Amino acid sequence: MGLYVGEKKRLEAVERADFVELGHSMGLSRRAAETRIDMLRDRVVAAFEAQAADSADSEIARAIACQSKKRIEKLAVA
Repeated sequence: MGLYVGEKKRLEAVERADFVELGHSMGLSRRAAETRIDMLRDRVVAAFEAQAADSADSEIARAIACQSKKRIEKLAVA
């Protein structure tokens, strides 16, 4: 199974504008797409942080959460 966002397949290459354009192509306004991207980004970051706090392997979980948070926050750049 593969996932494309626009013409990009590598997650590292996907940017916020790609997700906005994808949402727009599905009938959302650009503003609505941006709002949903922000909401999703915030929820994913919060989930990683909560999992890290509850994990028995908290050092590893915190490192994963931190790394994932940095990747996700890249999407915050307009």
